[in-house]
Amino acid sequence: LGMGAVHRSEAWEKFGRKIFLLALSREGGIWEDLLTDSNGQYAELQSGRYFLQPGWEAYATPFKHPVLAPGSSERFAESWGVLRRREDLREDGPSPVARPLAAPEGFDWDGAYGLYVRGSQHFAMGDDLAEAERLLNASLALAPDFAPALDALAAIEMRRGDYAAVHGLCRRALAVSTVDEDANYLDGYAYFAEGDDVSARDRLGMATFGTKNRSAAYALIARTFLRSGESEKALKAAAKSLASNAWNLDALLVKAIVDREAAKGILEQYPLFHAVRRELEGDSFREFVRNENPDETYVEIGSWYEESGLFDRAAEMYSFAHESLIAMIRLAYLKRDVSMLSAASGLPVDGVAPFRRETLPALRWAVENSGDWRWRYCLAVLLASFAKDAEAVKLLDSCADEPDSAVFYLFRSLFRSGAEKYRDLVLAQSHGDSWRVGRQMCDYFAAGGDLARYLSVAAGYVKKYPLCNPLQLAYADALEKNGRYDECLSFLRGVTILPSEFSGGATAIWQRAQKALGMEPTWPENLGQGEPY
Repeated sequence: LGMGAVHRSEAWEKFGRKIFLLALSREGGIWEDLLTDSNGQYAELQSGRYFLQPGWEAYATPFKHPVLAPGSSERFAESWGVLRRREDLREDGPSPVARPLAAPEGFDWDGAYGLYVRGSQHFAMGDDLAEAERLLNASLALAPDFAPALDALAAIEMRRGDYAAVHGLCRRALAVSTVDEDANYLDGYAYFAEGDDVSARDRLGMATFGTKNRSAAYALIARTFLRSGESEKALKAAAKSLASNAWNLDALLVKAIVDREAAKGILEQYPLFHAVRRELEGDSFREFVRNENPDETYVEIGSWYEESGLFDRAAEMYSFAHESLIAMIRLAYLKRDVSMLSAASGLPVDGVAPFRRETLPALRWAVENSGDWRWRYCLAVLLASFAKDAEAVKLLDSCADEPDSAVFYLFRSLFRSGAEKYRDLVLAQSHGDSWRVGRQMCDYFAAGGDLARYLSVAAGYVKKYPLCNPLQLAYADALEKNGRYDECLSFLRGVTILPSEFSGGATAIWQRAQKALGMEPTWPENLGQGEPY
């Protein structure tokens, strides 16, 4: 028809442009049966501030995943619409000179700089903290005073809340250059988190000499003055932060706390800035917190208040999240009230996934002051998210068989093998059987090569949860691996696997069984993949 969609933006503002569709073959066409309309293939028009979505393989190209500066803000304008005639779309001016599209030939990815790039990319994408740490340490093994790698490792330790480690790494970098802006910023941030405002301001003040961290550093300085009750100094530092980045939310919140009239203007510009609304309207701000997990919003705001020395406001926020186990631990720690831990112990651990560095002191305090296994479990989950598996395992092991939660044993089983792993899965089963327990049981026997037991367990669970795709796949895989090819094909003919971007497991099982029977491969669409080109 000559019609289509059009995306408009300044070429120098948005560099990422993408059309995503699954395929014009039946591999993508099977999605059409699931859509709400009948207008053909599913497609997504996407745009981004940068060239690429996060993807590990991009490290070997010039198109790295960018590391956003602390406290930075990105703004851009774009419009989307319908183009009625293709002829109305015209080139708007000349094209820029082409960029390099490939990395330099012979670039040493195993040298100090190459290892640093690889490690920092892992950290930037947040996909594998342990691998980021390994690569950065490998870089330093080749060049012990390579400051960028030291700074990147310090950022990892800041993420973990290990402030002593941050100081140690930053001192090494600052010994190379006292004006290293990243080392000064991270060292200052760690001192801020520890409550040493004098040292924090010293390091953060030096960090403001560079533009990268200037706004964030001034905002942290403002918070040190907020903590000491020096409102005018806090306002002055916040103004310096906003001069570098008018959209720095930390600085805007400091300004709103100190200056009520300014808060009104900030709220007009940012109507979903919940902390500012709380400063103006009190508890009524809660009616605007309408996301799917409001407790996390309250804990996030509470964390900011707590580190800024506004303890009454922090306690208020945690109390709003009274159904959150983590919020109640944070509140008990803030009040140093051990009796509050007993009350919190009645909350379930299911779905609890602590991830903030600010939560670490509260959990360590809870573990030290109460023998309840829940606090050790929550601390272990947090440490594992920091790739501190050894400490996490010690905590989990110390709980022995006291927990009465299937989630606990499923989590601990991830760090175990052999008989210990199986024992945890059995304990999980006894404390709350589910399809997840069943799937992990299946994986355990498959990995161990006990194919008969694999089939037996998979058959039992697929009978108990007949519409569960992960169990259906496990059962079909077990049939195929046990040489029961006809039964495997028969079973798969009767299931419906929903398609997904990375589906293909069911079709792979189907085709292995076909190959064993001497059949040509086919692509049944009920298995969720469809025939490719």
